[in-house]
Formats: sequence, C-alpha cells, structure tokens
Amino acid sequence: MEEQGDKSSGIIGIEEKNMKMLYATSISLPNNKHANKIQIFSMAKALTEKLKSDFFIGVRGINSPMDGIQAVVFSSRGSFSLALEYLIYMRRKNIEYLYCREPRLLIFIFFYNRFFFRLKFKTIYEAHHLSNNTLLEQLIESLIAPRLEYIVFTTSHLKEAYLKIYNCRRARSVVLPDGADLNEFGITMSRKEARRRLRLAMDKKIILYTGHLYKWKGVDALIESSKSLGEEIIIYIVGGAGDDIANYREKYKEYSKVIFIGHKPHKEIPVWLKAADVLVLPNSGKEDISVFYTSPLKMFEYMASGRPIVASDLPSIREVLSEKNAFLVKPNDSAALVNGINTVLSDIKLVNMITAQSLADVQLYSWDKRSKRLITLLNS
Repeated sequence: MEEQGDKSSGIIGIEEKNMKMLYATSISLPNNKHANKIQIFSMAKALTEKLKSDFFIGVRGINSPMDGIQAVVFSSRGSFSLALEYLIYMRRKNIEYLYCREPRLLIFIFFYNRFFFRLKFKTIYEAHHLSNNTLLEQLIESLIAPRLEYIVFTTSHLKEAYLKIYNCRRARSVVLPDGADLNEFGITMSRKEARRRLRLAMDKKIILYTGHLYKWKGVDALIESSKSLGEEIIIYIVGGAGDDIANYREKYKEYSKVIFIGHKPHKEIPVWLKAADVLVLPNSGKEDISVFYTSPLKMFEYMASGRPIVASDLPSIREVLSEKNAFLVKPNDSAALVNGINTVLSDIKLVNMITAQSLADVQLYSWDKRSKRLITLLNS
C-alpha cells in the first residue's frame, strides 16, 4: 500500500479530538464521472479540514491531486482481499472510527476482524438506498446492520424503511442529506458571460438538466415536454454515459429542441448552471429509489447556482425543496413540466422569490456543515 497526501499535523478542536478515522472505499479518486465519487471526495475534503492528520481515506487509485487529503492506495481488487489490507492498516494506525458506504466491503471487514484481528473500532455506515434488490444484498445488510455503531441516512424515508427492515439496536442514526460546494457553485457570473464561455446562443431560453440518464431520473418526460415548449426554448442535457447518450439520441432524434452535450468535467458544471434560465429535476415517480431514497447532488448544486428550479413533487425531493424555493410539478408528466417551465419563464416575481429562498436554504447543505453534523453524532 502507498500513502499520499498532506501529513502535517494540525490543531484538532475539542469536538474532534480522539477521532482517528479511516474512510474505506474500493474506488479511484478524485476525477470521475459518478455522483457517488464526487460525494465521497467532497466528504473526505471536509473531514480532512476537521480532523487534520487523523483522517485517512483508502482508495484503489489516485488519478489527480487529492487536495491535501491523506490517501492510502491499496492494491487488492476484490472486497474479500481488500478487507484484509484495510484491517492490517487499521491495526498499524490504531484507527478508532471506520467510515464506509459499501456493504460488501464492510461485511468482509467484520468477518476477518471477528475471527483474526479482533480490533476495537466503531463503524459509521452511510446508507444511500435499500440494498434489497437480491437475496444476497438483503443477507449482507442483515448481517452488517446489528454490528453498526452509527448509521448515516440521506433521507428520512430511507432511515424509516431501513430501521424497520434491519436489526439496528446498537446503532445511533442521523439523516444527513447530500450537499454541494457552495463556493464552487455560487460563482459570480452572469448568464451572458456563462453563455459566452460555453458558446451558447444568447437569444434562446435555456432549460438545463445535468446528470445521468437512468430511467428513474425522469429525463424522458423532460425531453417529451420540448414538443410543447415555444420555439425560443432549447433544452440542454449535460451528462450521461456513452451508451445511454447514444440510445437517447436515437430514440429522440426527431426532437430538434433537445441537445445532448454528454459528460463534462464536474468543475465545468457551475458555468452550465449559470448559463441556464431554468434548471430541471424531473425525477420519476415510478421507482422507490427516486420517490423515497435519493438525495441528488444536482439538487443542491442547482440551489447554490441561484437559478430557478422546476422539480418533481416527490417525498424525497420535498425533504429539501418546497413551493417556497422551487416550482414543484407532478412527476412523469410532460404537460406538468411544460406548465412549470412556462410559469417560471414568465413570472419574474416568482423567480426572484424562489431563487432567494433557495440560496438561503442551501447554506444548510454545505459539505462543511454535513461533516460537522457527523462529528457531532460521534461525540453525542
């Protein structure tokens, strides 16, 4: 294994003392196309700021600088062997808290520790959805849940469902929605300047969606809404994987007002948001992950951008958005999306109200505040 990062010691505040923490992952960081990796890296940065040299993150590879984060590179590929490497490192570093969001990796760590290592550490498990699509996933969750000291949930509906299904009598839990880098997405840039930088039309109303093209993201309804939107309106879709983009382009080749941009570096997304007139979060109401369990990074990034949001009216979304900070519409309904988009485009008073409230509300969802709430849980 190889350690990288800033190893200089720092003064640790009273609330963070005696908290040597390792974030166990099986991924490469930090450059990536996936929201889960962006979330992990963002939390690692925030926890590094709090715990200084007492925070470490385990990865399989590093593809660009880690911004001072102490990263430990492990060579194993399978979770069963990677878990051994983690435990050896934890014993060497006297790790007190293990942070993980990967059930398969965690179950092997628990197994090896029980029979071979017998290390004393507390486990923080971050749950993002119910891992119950297969019997194996259900079995793994049922085995790790009783052994957890702390559980972080991204929505209250996920917490309620998880605690009902699995035996978590030992665990203390908290709901911590995802967040955004408020400085990165709150850049001072006019719509005109953003469009000039991206070489976008100045005379069009731009409706923007960023992110993946999974069915439960609801992009189909947004695309279909373009048929009923005015000629001055154009929809840009930024993101998605290669095959998904190709399939969508073929499926909707007759939809001339929809432009698929493809993946862009995450650092470029704030400029795209600033270039838009309306940001759309069209999540589907047909799958539980969308209805109850998702905490989309894009939602917080949208809020921080200061642009108006039209979003699906779903329980998961309503944990953060409301009529005060967004325009909520019926999910899977292109006509409802058309109405929402047209209303926002035509009502300056409404736009000013919801964007001002959105900017105020998103201050609660920085990675800094999320990491502080996690540390508060550990000290409670």
